[in-house]
Amino acid sequence: MVKRITLLSIILFIVSTIIILSSCEESISPELPKSSTFFIPDIENSTQTIKSVFTEKSGNSLIASSDIQEWTSIFASDLEVVALAYEKALSTSPKNVSEDRWVLNFEIIPDFTTYNVSFYATKNSDQTIFWDMQFSVDGDFQDFSWLTGSQTQDGNSGQWVIHKSPQNDTDYLQIDWTFNPADNSVIVKYTNIEADSDDMGGYIYYGNNQDGDFNAFYDIYNKRVDNLIEIDYNNDFHNGRIRDFQIFQDSVWHCWDQNFNDADCSVL
Repeated sequence: MVKRITLLSIILFIVSTIIILSSCEESISPELPKSSTFFIPDIENSTQTIKSVFTEKSGNSLIASSDIQEWTSIFASDLEVVALAYEKALSTSPKNVSEDRWVLNFEIIPDFTTYNVSFYATKNSDQTIFWDMQFSVDGDFQDFSWLTGSQTQDGNSGQWVIHKSPQNDTDYLQIDWTFNPADNSVIVKYTNIEADSDDMGGYIYYGNNQDGDFNAFYDIYNKRVDNLIEIDYNNDFHNGRIRDFQIFQDSVWHCWDQNFNDADCSVL
């Protein structure tokens, strides 16, 4: 009798342990894609990326910097609230709300306005993840999906779609990204998808996975004037080059050295 009870206890213990472990496994939340899959790299306050390349810019490097800033300024103006929310989400712990669904709850207060944010992650049947960042402001609007996105099961590629504003619920910016965990490199394309806009179809295409003399690049397409700008640079030495027909009225490269001074491309 004692042996039977002992055996039964062991079986129940094993079964309960399996159930607990399975439950824990199911409740593991997906990881929010890294900031490099969302933010256009800035050009200030970093020694590792394009952020520092143009702090002492002039000539050709100044032109390249200005082209890039036309896009980076989006996150300091039109999309400031979404950008601040994404930064806050990266340091917020998710809570499980139902099977295969989680939420990150937090608030941000830019310009004296309190935004209550619920950032949902839902695991689909194919194991891809759907993200939905909803904003609410008391007395103004509720549960506005300002940012939505999806990512693959391995978390190495995906897409974001940002809406214009709670007052203008139209698709505004699409971000397609891939991430290589082996070297933390990214390739990201930001496209203007605002319907009826003269800029619709314009894009900036960024990557930092290149080999050779230049290990990063920007391609910037200005839809209004049908002009493609190409920028290559070296993250380590900060020399670079730009090709921009609209500015230079030619199709050759125009270069700068590691001191940000214009230079002969043949000697770089």
